[in-house]
Amino acid sequence: QKTPLWSMICNGSHLRLIRREQMSNSMAYREFDLQTMFRENIQEDFRVFYLLCHRISMSDIDTDIQLEQWFTQAHLDHTHTLHLFKTNIFQAVTMLGTGFLKHSSNQELHKALQVGDLKPSEFYQELIYLIYRIIFIFIAESRNVLLAKTATQKQITEYKRYYSLHRFQKQISKKTIDKNHDLWQECLRTIRYISQGNQDLALPKIDSFLWQDQ
Repeated sequence: QKTPLWSMICNGSHLRLIRREQMSNSMAYREFDLQTMFRENIQEDFRVFYLLCHRISMSDIDTDIQLEQWFTQAHLDHTHTLHLFKTNIFQAVTMLGTGFLKHSSNQELHKALQVGDLKPSEFYQELIYLIYRIIFIFIAESRNVLLAKTATQKQITEYKRYYSLHRFQKQISKKTIDKNHDLWQECLRTIRYISQGNQDLALPKIDSFLWQDQ
């Protein structure tokens, strides 16, 4: 009898959908924390769980074929998305780096690069960290997980109105040239509050290498 390519195990609180790698003895799996999913009503996780593990998907004799098609398509989508991500990161580094170097107030940056106090590779790394921090904030804001669960409605409203980076989207979409650096200072303020934590806004300090050495 042919060994199934896909299988499922569950201990009552966690469920794993497992794919046996054909070229090795290792296994890839997608795990669902069922208790947390239902207790905290995580709808995005439940949608994935329902689509993959619904009885209609798992009861057919061609289960391996169906899941393998989804797996292959997901791999292709991931590869395409990763390519776009790398391209966009490169463009962001170029635009930010050029903007910092062209700004008339960044004479100290020019001097540091000229005398060797700041190496080009270090400048590049700082730009990468900055971009990843901004991406982190955008994702956390869109999923409403940036503020502490104990945040009051007043704190949530204040953050969205005065500190959220999503406020900039309308201004950015206009594609107008604005040499005023107030928006940049506001962005730095939000990054600083997130890296250090801010009780007034219910922002917990994030203990991660990405937010060190501000």
